[in-house]
Amino acid sequence: FAAIPLNLLPEDGFADYFVTGHWSRSAYKECAERFGDARLHECVFTNKDGYYEVDMSKMQVTKGATYAYLCLNETVNGVELFELPDTGDVPLIADLSSNVLTRPIDVRKFGALVFGAQKNIAPAGLTVTIVRKDLLGRARKYTPSVLDWTVLDKYESMFNTPNSFAWYMAGLAFDWIEANGGTKGMEERNIKKSSLIYDYIDESGFYRTQVAPKDRSRVNVVFNLLNEDLNAEFLAQAKERHLIGLKGHKVLGGMRASLYNAMELKGVEELHKFMREFAEAHS
Repeated sequence: FAAIPLNLLPEDGFADYFVTGHWSRSAYKECAERFGDARLHECVFTNKDGYYEVDMSKMQVTKGATYAYLCLNETVNGVELFELPDTGDVPLIADLSSNVLTRPIDVRKFGALVFGAQKNIAPAGLTVTIVRKDLLGRARKYTPSVLDWTVLDKYESMFNTPNSFAWYMAGLAFDWIEANGGTKGMEERNIKKSSLIYDYIDESGFYRTQVAPKDRSRVNVVFNLLNEDLNAEFLAQAKERHLIGLKGHKVLGGMRASLYNAMELKGVEELHKFMREFAEAHS
């Protein structure tokens, strides 16, 4: 979040931030509170059916903006963008930390892509930046060298001692993804996994997701029990079935099933079975 304005935002410039959830708001705050003029665009509203929905009409760049920023998948809120705004000549910068390699993405549409590897690539501690060459060389003078994209490019990502274990694990993950159909294969798997849970939530009358169907994340299924007095019991029984990590993010509560690439369909089927049995036992 700091590296983006440090590398791209002149001290007398401004940037547009398209906010769709917790992490894009965090990126906006980092820029606005520490580095310069960040213009907030609230891009999610509650529609007539009570669902959170992304409003693409709010993703309009302001004339003179240095760049526009968005997060393609909001892990906390369960919102994923499947459509990109037209930013014209203004570079579009995106955080792909949670849905990188889960579906095909045309990198040519972006000025820079930034992401942590910890969801779909490798253990935490490895971060990746893909940046257009023409955007290098713009960093502020006081930018720490380890955050300066031009320095990292010059040293071919070896300016500092790399996290070699994470690099090694990333290589294994890339091989596995390629052997399983590449990003297109991952997309097909993730559609199948997430649809199994979303379809049941919609038909259950016991659970509810707050996200409009078109904006539902394929990798973070965020949902609530209509009777939240049952939350603790739901989590306890899930743990007994070896279904762990289902408690929602602390800023939102509820439940969250994260279905990253490594999660097999069998695990999702077990979650679906448990959710159905729990609902039947408490209806």
